[in-house]
Amino acid sequence: MKQYLLFSHFFAGTHWLWEIIRMIIGNDSNVCENRSKMDTFLECVSLDSLEQCPNPRILSSHLMPDSLPQCILKNSKVVVPIRHPKDAAVSMYHHLAAEKNGTNLRCGWENFIQHVWFNPDRGKI
Repeated sequence: MKQYLLFSHFFAGTHWLWEIIRMIIGNDSNVCENRSKMDTFLECVSLDSLEQCPNPRILSSHLMPDSLPQCILKNSKVVVPIRHPKDAAVSMYHHLAAEKNGTNLRCGWENFIQHVWFNPDRGKI
């Protein structure tokens, strides 16, 4: 099975690039509306459900490639979008500030940068 893997940091354009690759390999310029891009995130689905993805598959992940099973990487074309970290931080800030359900971000830019984006303790339990 032919597949493409997108490995990227949050807000680096993963969904946008997923759609572009899908349009190129499918020779279809319409936006995909019958399928959620989240269905292709490796950290959100089981390996069994990936088998149901149409060929060629376009899979995404915010994980590092070395943290995935080697069977996923075998015979894959890997795409790594790069976005300037400052641009990604601005995108994440505005996304979280505009979100009505869930994050409810209520801090200014300076607090966001200091306590969310560059927090060395983020992710620790």
